[in-house]
Amino acid sequence: MEDESSTISEQAALVPQQDVHPSDHHQASSEAPLLNNNNNNNNNNAEDMAEAGLSTISTAAAAATTPPPVTTPRSLEMDEWNRTIQSLQRASLIAAHALIIVLLVLMAKWVSQLGGLPSSLRETGNAKLVFNWHPLLMILAFCFMTISSLSFRYHRYFGHYYWHQQQQQQQRTTVKLLHGIGWAVATVCMTVGLVAVFFSHNDRASGFIANLYSLHSWVGIAVLLLYLVQFLVGVGTFTPLLLSGGIFGNATISAASKAKILQIHAFFGPILYISMMLTILLGIQEKEGFIGCGYKVVDNKPDMVPFQHFSKIPAVCKQSHAVGFCILAMGLCTMFTLHQMDKPKYRQHAE
Repeated sequence: MEDESSTISEQAALVPQQDVHPSDHHQASSEAPLLNNNNNNNNNNAEDMAEAGLSTISTAAAAATTPPPVTTPRSLEMDEWNRTIQSLQRASLIAAHALIIVLLVLMAKWVSQLGGLPSSLRETGNAKLVFNWHPLLMILAFCFMTISSLSFRYHRYFGHYYWHQQQQQQQRTTVKLLHGIGWAVATVCMTVGLVAVFFSHNDRASGFIANLYSLHSWVGIAVLLLYLVQFLVGVGTFTPLLLSGGIFGNATISAASKAKILQIHAFFGPILYISMMLTILLGIQEKEGFIGCGYKVVDNKPDMVPFQHFSKIPAVCKQSHAVGFCILAMGLCTMFTLHQMDKPKYRQHAE
């Protein structure tokens, strides 16, 4: 999702810059051709390291020549505001994980009200119960997507408790691994959840039901396909598997190519997360339509104050409403936590 782009930028900020002078940069630039001439036989990894090193020197030199920002009352106010925002994002991170637990409890109760779960997806004559696996697994996948997406914010808000500066590379590897595992589990949940729909709709004993006729199903298939592409590209590019160099030959991908792929990967991550959330909400609405959540208006009077008839809404529909609101709240907390509030362009307006 919003992957390690923010992590990379934070680590770059830790590079010592006070000892770099423009003359040092000029010297490094003049020595670069000599280094290239002496290392013509170096492999691609060495070239990538050289490019990265020159890029770091150039960035550090540019930062050294940039005058420090002028401290003004407005900038101080902005600093205080940013600290407040970070505290709110930390609270939002905790709230998102707490909502996962609440959501799983609500889902257990809702599935129970819908009749429970069969022992097998292939159970015949019980299509409605087989279908119950679908919403359960899709929402479980969304929970793992949430954990996976927020994994790149753990070090920012809680890193000082269990991570140290000298463990940055290990930190990145751990976060990448957690991110990839979360999306992998979500992929399995979504795949099995989709299979449950086809099994329940194609059960001869229960009667055949049409497939892929609703907006929810069309949007769901599109989101799943995009999700699989995003997942495979992420695993093949950014996950160094043991002794294999990555599924797609990770060791042969240059640093420049990874940076380009990372831009697209980071863009589509939040889009897929929001799309998944909206698709689930569409599915809940469709399920409520099948159940019949409306009530009969009596006394030949318009229903001008619907909250007075709240008790007439079926309990199973109230439960699905609670599930939907919990999903929406969890998605909002996640997106708020992931958003980078301290971008330089925001600060420019305060100076």
